[in-house]
Amino acid sequence: SLQNIYGECRMTKISLHLLSAFKDGVADALLDGSMSEYHKEMHYYKKGYDFGLIMYSELYGNGKESQDNGQ
Repeated sequence: SLQNIYGECRMTKISLHLLSAFKDGVADALLDGSMSEYHKEMHYYKKGYDFGLIMYSELYGNGKESQDNGQ
């Protein structure tokens, strides 16, 4: 039905908006190394930032673990 399609489109817009906030957080962690003090969707931004920090650690190592692996 038309109402069902409208509901799906609305959910897609919301999902893309939240995904964008998550991606902003990941980018700030990996590229900037600093977290923004404000984001319109701070919860999702922070989740992305935390994920970005984990990815940074996996990519570049963090101390003893990377030395033990010969990196």
